[in-house]
Amino acid sequence: MAGTLPIRDLIARYAFARDSGDVEAFASMFCEEGVLRTKLWAVSGRSAIREALAKAATRAVRHHITTSLIEPTGPDAATGTTYFMAISNIGLDHAGRYSDSFVRRDGGWLFLERVVEIEWQAENSIWPPMTEGPFGPAASA
Repeated sequence: MAGTLPIRDLIARYAFARDSGDVEAFASMFCEEGVLRTKLWAVSGRSAIREALAKAATRAVRHHITTSLIEPTGPDAATGTTYFMAISNIGLDHAGRYSDSFVRRDGGWLFLERVVEIEWQAENSIWPPMTEGPFGPAASA
C-alpha cells in the first residue's frame, strides 16, 4: 500500500487540477509522450494536453475519486483503474472510470496514458454527450 501512495496522490492532484482549471499543473502530470484519451478522441503529448485543457470550457464540476486499484508492473511502472463521479450544480452529472498507465521519471510518478471512460451521464448533464472532443465542445472548436 505505501508503495502506491505517490500514485494515489497523482490521481487526486489530477482531479484538483482539472476542477480548478490549473492547466500547467494538469499537463505536468503527464510525461512528455503522455496520452489522454476516450474511445472517441485522443490527445498525445504534454503540450497538446496543455492546449486542449486551455481551450476547454470551464464548468463548475468536482470530480470525486472513489475506488482505486493500483498494480505495480515493475520498479518504475504501474497500471491502475479508478472509479470517479462528477458532481455539478445538477447533482451527479456523470460517472465512469480511469484506466491508467504510470511511469516513474526523475523520482516522481506521471501518467503515461489515461483512458477516460464515461459509463453514465445524467440526461440533464451540464455537458453535451461526452463524444464531442476533449473536455467538451470548446476544445474541438
